[in-house]
Amino acid sequence: TKNIYNWFRNQTSMLVLNIPFEGGTTNANARDYSPFQNNVSGTSAIYNSTGGHDGNGSMMFNGTSADFSVDRANSLNISIFTLEGRIYVRSTARNGTILSNYMGAGGSPTGAGYGLVYENGILNFTVGNGTAAGQSITSTTSLSLNTWYHTVATFNGTNMSLYINGAHEASRIFSGTYQLSTGLLFVGTNSITTYNLNGSLDELRIWNTSLPTAQILALYSNRTDVIVAQETVVGDIWNASITPNDGTGDGTERFSTNVTIANTAPTHGTPILNSTLRTNTTRENLTVYNVSTADGDE
Repeated sequence: TKNIYNWFRNQTSMLVLNIPFEGGTTNANARDYSPFQNNVSGTSAIYNSTGGHDGNGSMMFNGTSADFSVDRANSLNISIFTLEGRIYVRSTARNGTILSNYMGAGGSPTGAGYGLVYENGILNFTVGNGTAAGQSITSTTSLSLNTWYHTVATFNGTNMSLYINGAHEASRIFSGTYQLSTGLLFVGTNSITTYNLNGSLDELRIWNTSLPTAQILALYSNRTDVIVAQETVVGDIWNASITPNDGTGDGTERFSTNVTIANTAPTHGTPILNSTLRTNTTRENLTVYNVSTADGDE
């Protein structure tokens, strides 16, 4: 059984889209486990109940006609976000979309939204600034065929960053004004079907925050049950919903009790280790002392 998590901070879901492609998914429909329950539908994709990165479900795309789309929703039109997904590429002959509602030349409005795509063997992350091309960054790592990769793109309104398997790949300062998209959110393809993935996708999520590196690393390690300290602030109230899935269907969704962040972690300087004779051997006295410790809550 796999548990599917949604995290809530101050009674607001951090996930605006949560598609793990687990049991109960079909070739034509997938469940969004976020509280927004966006309508997710597909064409010609094939659900594989054991083909995912963790041996559970994933969705296979044929490189030509297969796609999934998510209906237009205000919950997906956010100006600070993290895009997350796992991708398995079978052929470099076709580029492919992971998550995109980007509207380029010919779009209305032009240069709006966001897009995380596989392109010419690497990742490309584009954010709309009103120009057809938008602002983009690309990964330095090339994706090997027939290998699962965890991909993440973050945008905080000022900075764009890209990660593969928990490691930082690229960043840039965003210039211009971010433009919200009015288009559908596409999975496996894009709005003009030029990015038809030949491969599989798994664990697609959109977060309403720009996640820190530590949280991205936890997600890469499949720790969806963890919120790292860097994501918390004093006074925050946290809770989670958990839906069990046995590979064929869902159990009952349950909610955790609330946890309030009472204080921040103290800071600690680097300890100093001294040896009496300065030989650093076990035959002499060793003394360790702290230079500085501070607790901002005291």
